[in-house]
Amino acid sequence: MSENKDDIQQDKEEQVKNTKLSENETVSKVASKIHKVPSQTWIGIALVVVVLVAGTYFYLNRKTSILTGEAANVKFSGYDGSGSAIYDTTTANLNMFHTLAKKVGLDESVANKLLESGDTTLWNSTNPYSSYAYTSDQRDKIIKMVQWAKETKVDIEPTSHLSNGDKIKVTVDTSNDKNNPIKAETKTFKVKGLKSVKTKSTNSLLSSIKADFVGFDGYGAVVLSSNKIKSNTTFTVKRNGSLSNGQTVTVKAPESLFQEDGVKYVGRRTVKFKVRGLSEFTKISNVDEVKKVTDSVVKDSYDDDHYTVTFINLYAFPNSTKTKDDSSYDSSNSAEITSQVEVNDHTAKKILNKRVKVIALYQCQYVDQEEDNKPEYVEVTISNLKDQNNVLNIDKINTDDDASHTSVNKSLTTIQHNLAADGIKLK
Repeated sequence: MSENKDDIQQDKEEQVKNTKLSENETVSKVASKIHKVPSQTWIGIALVVVVLVAGTYFYLNRKTSILTGEAANVKFSGYDGSGSAIYDTTTANLNMFHTLAKKVGLDESVANKLLESGDTTLWNSTNPYSSYAYTSDQRDKIIKMVQWAKETKVDIEPTSHLSNGDKIKVTVDTSNDKNNPIKAETKTFKVKGLKSVKTKSTNSLLSSIKADFVGFDGYGAVVLSSNKIKSNTTFTVKRNGSLSNGQTVTVKAPESLFQEDGVKYVGRRTVKFKVRGLSEFTKISNVDEVKKVTDSVVKDSYDDDHYTVTFINLYAFPNSTKTKDDSSYDSSNSAEITSQVEVNDHTAKKILNKRVKVIALYQCQYVDQEEDNKPEYVEVTISNLKDQNNVLNIDKINTDDDASHTSVNKSLTTIQHNLAADGIKLK
C-alpha cells in the first residue's frame, strides 16, 4: 500500500515537471519569434500608438473656429479713400453659442430655449437663465458658457477711411484661456469694390463767394454771400471787425465745405479780398444830446438825494465782430484777431453797417458823513445807435431796451485807459 502511494506521488511530480517543460518550451518559442520581428516593425507600431493617443487627445481638446459661413465674410461700402468695412457679428455670435453649448454638453432642447428667448448674445446677460426653469446641472453648464463667452471678443480693424487694396483683420481673442473651446485666430481681408472718387477744384466753390464791407474805416467787417454755398456755412476771417480800407482780408473755408461723398477737392482753402467802401468815423456833432440821455439813465438809479453824480467822459464804439480765438485760424499766430462769419447772413449788414454804441463814464459819490467813503464809477451804455452823416439817432432810441449801466470796480485811470483803447473819446 505504501508503495502505491509513492508511485502516485512520483507520477504527479513527473506530470508537473513535464508541464513546466512544455510551458518553457512555448515561451522560448514565442520569444524566439518576437526576437525575429524586424525593429522597423516595432517602430511603426509605436508610432501608430502615439498617433492614436495624440489624435484622441486632439479630438477631445480641439478648438472650433467661429469665423465660418457669413462670419468669415466682410463687406465694403463707400468710396475709395473713405470706405467702410461692414461686419455682422450675429453669425459669429451664433457660431460661438452652438460651439459652447456642444462643449459643455447642454441638451439641444435647452439650447433652443435660450435661442428662442432671443438671448443670442447670452454673454451680455446678468442672469442668462431667468426666463426658464433649469436643473442645477443645466444652470452650471449655462454659467460655464457665459464665462467662456464673456472672455471671447471679436474685433475688426480698421473699419473706416479705407481704400481699395487696404487690408483689415478680423480677430477672435479668447483671453489666453486654454480651456476655452473657441479658436483664437485672425483672418485678413483685402479691401475691394469701393467706388472711384471724382476730383474737383476747391475754386468751383470759392469762386462763388462775394464780399461786402460794412462799418467804419479801422472798424470794418466783412459780409459774405454765395449762390453755391449753404447759408449755415461759417468762414474764418482774420482781423474781422478791425478792417481798414486798402487792406487785404483772408477768408478761410471750413473743411466741412469740401466733404462730399465721392468727391476729392484739391486746391487752396482760402480766398482773399481787398477792403473797400468803409466810412470814416469822424467827430459826432450831437454829443450833447447823447450826453443828456446818458445823464438821465444814471440818475434814474443814482438820485440826487443820496448821490452826487459827476460826468467824466463819453466814448463812441463802432459795432464790431472782433473776438479773440487763438485756435480758429492759425495757432502759430495766437495774437491774431479772428471771427467766424456765416455766409448769406442777411442780418449782418443791418447790425454792423454804421452802427455805434456809446459809453458814458460817471463818478457816483454816496452822500454821508464818513470821510473814507470811496466814490463808485459807473458806465452807462447805449447800443444800436446809427451814424447818419456824423449824427447819432439818439432821439429814436428806447432806453428801456438799449440802455444799461454797470458799476466798475477799478481805478479811474484803468477804466479810462480801457475805454480809450477800443473807442473814440467824444467828450
